[in-house]
Amino acid sequence: MNNKLYKIISIMIFICLSFVACDNETTNNNNLEVNVPGSTLVEKLDWINNNAKSNTTYLIMLENNESLNPYILYYNENTNVIIRINGNGKNITLLSYGSLFTIRNGVTLLLNGNLTLRGGTNNTAALVTINSGGALKIYDGIRIINNENSSPSEGGTDVAGGGVHVVGGTFTMEGGEISGNASCYGGGVTVRNNGVFIMKKGEVSRNSASYNGGGVDIIYNGAFTMEGGKISNNNAESGGGGVHVRSSGTFNMSGGEITNNTGKYGGGGVDVLGGDFIMNGGLISYNTATNFFGGGVDLYGTFTMNGGEISFNTSDRSGGGIYVSSGTFIMNNGEISDNSSSSGGGVYDYIGTVIIKGGEIIRNTASSYGGGIYIGGDAIFSKSGGGTIAGYANTMNGNVVKSYGSVQNNRGHAVYVNSTPAKRRENTAGPSMNLDSSQDGLVGGWEN
Repeated sequence: MNNKLYKIISIMIFICLSFVACDNETTNNNNLEVNVPGSTLVEKLDWINNNAKSNTTYLIMLENNESLNPYILYYNENTNVIIRINGNGKNITLLSYGSLFTIRNGVTLLLNGNLTLRGGTNNTAALVTINSGGALKIYDGIRIINNENSSPSEGGTDVAGGGVHVVGGTFTMEGGEISGNASCYGGGVTVRNNGVFIMKKGEVSRNSASYNGGGVDIIYNGAFTMEGGKISNNNAESGGGGVHVRSSGTFNMSGGEITNNTGKYGGGGVDVLGGDFIMNGGLISYNTATNFFGGGVDLYGTFTMNGGEISFNTSDRSGGGIYVSSGTFIMNNGEISDNSSSSGGGVYDYIGTVIIKGGEIIRNTASSYGGGIYIGGDAIFSKSGGGTIAGYANTMNGNVVKSYGSVQNNRGHAVYVNSTPAKRRENTAGPSMNLDSSQDGLVGGWEN
């Protein structure tokens, strides 16, 4: 009896599964999933346009390389409409001026399965635009490439976003690549108007900006969270070769790498111009400021470092690791190491505020003054409660002032304050040693 019942149940399950597999509609994550009919991409998109319903996922399987005029994904009052395009190793090439896809309120576009979106030169928009209430998710194998945005963005006067322009929507990178794109601001990605960019994996690389933000530009209350992935080999003719933060933008970094980027006039890795940067982890390294300040980070806003590493960055002028122009840098933990510049190999504070509470500043090199840190005469500097700024006598991890291979003494291997008279710290200031640029002599922790 039990065997007969088992066989009957098995047959019934098989029949049900077969029926679902053959049906055009299935359920997925509480959404109805529909395999979209049509022989071309535009036919399939038009079918969705005519049949879209709320709480439905539409699956498009690409069978051939496609060319497409700019297409707006918006379905009136319908919400939670998900369009999932499986690329199958194919390309979608933009046919005319504009965004290949504009994603509007209530729509999520998911891209997976080895798909390339390809733009063109002298375009008038980013290759993908995400408006308020819209969302884009890309996965491994997705490439958004070769788009040059040379026209001002909608509602603004600047040219923003070569690859992706997030205008109040949400962009999540679970993998993939954004490369070979160009714009005035945000050669790879621009995030603005309360838009959100979450980078978990993937790569933003080989993009360029004729002004700021070769890789990513964050403005007007935009928010960028970097948990992983790489931002590398991007270039900005002005500032922020890797990432540029301005006009109340926010950048939170807990993982990933910002490496080998170039900012011609400041912030080879990250340029913070009137926004907030919080670093809890990750790596900023091998970036270059070719004609100005801040090989790793150029700061006019607020930068709080709770972890991570800023290393092997270079500036042709000042602040190999970090240049603090008029902002505030607070170091609670992490490491600033192996950076180099003319003055302030690790950190240069022009007229800003630098507060050291923890972490390590080690193995940095300056050719003029301040191997570890250089403090301008009108700047504010303090170290209390912990942290280590190594001096030259610490041969393993020491900061040093060295020119043409020759060690320069009395130039502040650990810290140099350009006050009258100057203040210097040549030996290591360990966790128990407090320093204060407003105090003279031993009271301030100085050795002269």
